Amino acid sequence: MPNLTFTTAVRKWSQDRYAVEFPGQWEATRYRFFIAGEVLEELGDLEPAIDAETALPVFDDQLGTLLPAADFVWSRSDKLQDEYVITSELLQEFRRDNHSPDEKDSPAEDGKQAF
Repeated sequence: MPNLTFTTAVRKWSQDRYAVEFPGQWEATRYRFFIAGEVLEELGDLEPAIDAETALPVFDDQLGTLLPAADFVWSRSDKLQDEYVITSELLQEFRRDNHSPDEKDSPAEDGKQAF
């Protein structure tokens, strides 16, 4: 599993190389999270998949919801644009792999998302 956390995701966009953009929205502000192409290659093929009944948002105890359930992900270069849909279950696995076992994956008490 790649060394990947969404709280420290690459946020710089580079037009001349592959990157993955994780769009998210909080109130009226849009946020973009980018993951370098090397990480994308480590993931292998991403099959389009949505399971609406089990999809959960990617949540951070301090930052709130980083990604809504089953968000879209784009792989881009200067000549190519591919679109993927990945399940939030996979995103949650990334998060679990990068947090200590004693951390909790629980929503904020007031239920608000915070950035």
